[in-house]
Formats: sequence, C-alpha cells, structure tokens
Amino acid sequence: MKRFILLTVIAISLLSGMQYVQGQPGNDDYANAYVIPHQAGWTSSLAAYTTVGATPDMNAASCWNTSPNYNVWFTFTATNPKVKLSVLRGGSYGSIQSINAAIWESDGTTEVACNKYVNVGDNVYVQALNLTPGNTYYVSVDNYYSYYRGTFTLAMDTAVDYDFYEGAIEIQH
Repeated sequence: MKRFILLTVIAISLLSGMQYVQGQPGNDDYANAYVIPHQAGWTSSLAAYTTVGATPDMNAASCWNTSPNYNVWFTFTATNPKVKLSVLRGGSYGSIQSINAAIWESDGTTEVACNKYVNVGDNVYVQALNLTPGNTYYVSVDNYYSYYRGTFTLAMDTAVDYDFYEGAIEIQH
C-alpha cells in the first residue's frame, strides 16, 4: 500500500508539473520568430502556440503591467496599413491566461501598438492603422504569471474594428 501511495504521489507530481519540464518553444526569442501572414481572415490551428517553457527577452510594451516573463515571437510583412491581431484563449482556443501582446517595428524594440488583459480569462486584440506595406513587423505574446502560461490561437486581419474611427459600424436610422 505504501508503494502504491508513493507511486501515485510521484505520478501526480510529474503530471501537474509537466508544463514546466517541456523545452522552450521554437519561437522563444526574437531571432527565431515564427512567420505568420498579414491577410484578412487568417487563423492559426487551434491552440497552435504556447508560452510554456518560454523565457523573457527584449522589452515590455508600454501598456503591460509586467516586464517580459514568458514571451514568444512572431513576424509578418505588412500588406496594407491596418492590422488586427487576436490572441485567443479558452476552450479549444487554448489555456493561456493574463495575456500581454504587442506589435513592434522590425528592431523588436520600437512599439507600434500594445494591449493587455483586463480579466485573467480575456482574449487580447492588438490593432494598428499605421503600418507601412512591405515592412516587416514583430509580435510578442506574453502572460503575467508562471501559472498562467499555456496555449493560444492567433488570428490576423487587415482591417480594424470599431475601436477606431476607420472601423466604425454604421447604425441605420
């Protein structure tokens, strides 16, 4: 019986700590950013990306409430001046919580736009109107606390929503 309890405790410890034993994601640092398309309606596979095992690099964005903790990187070439990047979580979208995200110029340190969670379980949307078509941009996705690391889905669009004048929704009178 003692052996069974000991094996059970070891198994539970290993399984609950599994996310911390995994290696670093391939896009753990700016130099190895994954390429994503800047196109209308693009969405990654569900829960395709993760901050599990990620380490901090580069800067925190101006709106983040923490320095980089577990950030991963993406890059895209702008096809037009507008972008809406969505970091999606919850259910099949992924397990990450307390998301911080930012869009950067090609140097990875000059901020274009940023956004962060309000509530732990929020999706986060980062939008910009001032991209230069043909230029390369970087995206960093991070989360606030080690327990909140997890998987996420990315979506990209070439239009902004009604947070901007350019994305206003016409109301019929």
